[in-house]
Amino acid sequence: MNLVLHPETNPITETDHSDDGVACFSVHAQADAGVIGRVVDVFAKRGWVPISVHAIMIAAQTPLDGDEMVIDLQCRCQPVYHADMPVTMERLVDSIAAKLRTLPMVGAVYASPRFRANI
Repeated sequence: MNLVLHPETNPITETDHSDDGVACFSVHAQADAGVIGRVVDVFAKRGWVPISVHAIMIAAQTPLDGDEMVIDLQCRCQPVYHADMPVTMERLVDSIAAKLRTLPMVGAVYASPRFRANI
């Protein structure tokens, strides 16, 4: 069975550049065996499975500096809707990023909803 979406029936319009609730996170932390698990656990507690996780360790520049780790993660985040106050995707991403920033050994978190290119 082939499915063809015509422009007039396509649910995604030209002005909608979001990608169905997918958010991107970049977590910069001290290199430690438990950091990846703690980061993924923030999503697991919400019942979300990351679409992709990529981690890389960056060697210290000097002996006094510790090694660092960068964890890039994409996850489909399901906004929670309350009758009195719907949660937007931006607020949800900010909330998750704030939670990630409270984890031990995490130094910085960059987060954004993922957007499709307008080609």
